[in-house]
Amino acid sequence: MATFVRMPQKGLTEESAILTKWYVKEGLSVKEGQYLFALETGKATFDVEAESSGIVLKLLAAEGDEVLIKKIVCVIGSEGEAFVLPDEGDAAAPAAADSVSQQRQGPGTAPTSVPPAAPAAIGPEFFPETPAAQSAAAEPHGPVKISPRARRLARTRGLAYSLISGTGPGGRIIEDDIKAALSSQPASFSHPAAPASFAPASVTAGEYTAVPNDRVRKTIALAMHRSLQSMAQFTMFAHFDASELLAYRERCNLSAPPEAKLTINDFAAFAVSRVLLDFPRLNAHFFDDKTLLFTHVNLGIAVDTPRGLLVPTVRNADTKSLSAISREIKTLAALCREGKAAPQDLADGTFTISNIGAYNVDYFTPIINPPQTAILGIGALDYKRKKTPAGMADYPAMSLSLTVDHRAVDGAPGAAFLKALCEELENFPLLLAK
Repeated sequence: MATFVRMPQKGLTEESAILTKWYVKEGLSVKEGQYLFALETGKATFDVEAESSGIVLKLLAAEGDEVLIKKIVCVIGSEGEAFVLPDEGDAAAPAAADSVSQQRQGPGTAPTSVPPAAPAAIGPEFFPETPAAQSAAAEPHGPVKISPRARRLARTRGLAYSLISGTGPGGRIIEDDIKAALSSQPASFSHPAAPASFAPASVTAGEYTAVPNDRVRKTIALAMHRSLQSMAQFTMFAHFDASELLAYRERCNLSAPPEAKLTINDFAAFAVSRVLLDFPRLNAHFFDDKTLLFTHVNLGIAVDTPRGLLVPTVRNADTKSLSAISREIKTLAALCREGKAAPQDLADGTFTISNIGAYNVDYFTPIINPPQTAILGIGALDYKRKKTPAGMADYPAMSLSLTVDHRAVDGAPGAAFLKALCEELENFPLLLAK
């Protein structure tokens, strides 16, 4: 009996994925456990294995195609076996994961866990819907029938498509329907489309290289643009005396093996996870009608990878030791750089840290990952002078940049958090003793 291989769902919010490469061809045999194809989501790449052995009877998608989750992409069976593809339409597509799961919370307490569909990594699905989209998200009559091209265009332009009447087969919404809806909107409600291609008029062919933007880069671009468009972001800067922190790190790393050595990022992550508990509005998700204040800190750590920026999450960082946080950050960063991070590794963050001090950058303005309300940037180590009882002295100073969403957090609480964090980092051994 033929086996229908479907596009797997790698994340709660994914509705489609790009089939980037076939490892098999029609007519060739395949064994259980052998790689069939590679797919790419907005966050990572994955290899999909065959769950049965047989002959590849049919490939139903080409490399580079965007395929709805749970759609059939391949048929495996016996040589010469006849098969009939089920007529599924869009029924195989999962219902949109727009609703927030019920939280276990007692009277007067903050949520004890992050909603499974809550955003924490970078991607277009990680932004609050417009009021129109929120009102239409329930879809009381079942999933909306919409083509992948139409869905992609609607999301790119910020259009809620649930109430659009489709003109395709069976009432399916097609790309022309989205274009018609966009043309009827006021200009202020749609995002300008980027030009399809660009070639400098003053440059001849061969003087530049056109590099296609892959899905991760497009996702990052859309996320950063929407973040700045949708939030009232402002950044505060501070620095702290890192003398005691550096001395403590040196003592810790003196006899530690290379894989266990502690970094400045590890110390910052530990301190942030503790200080945030006193500033719940910075450890939060902000929506138009409510703010979710989280009991624990799910700490996002920005990681530079060959494919672009990824933000894995150290869950419940406020309950973990310094060494445990350090090990987890190293493990997650390695998975991201190898392209092996799972969607759950990149989800549910409540606050993010971004460290580019290694590039000799003192201060910068990190961009918030909505619906989070703040992000901390860590800059380079430099030397400053201060007055001491023995006179003027140089000291190693570490710079911090805190960006907050002014819709959710006022300036004074943000400044108070930054001040408290600097004090804890200056006296790190005392923080460990608490």
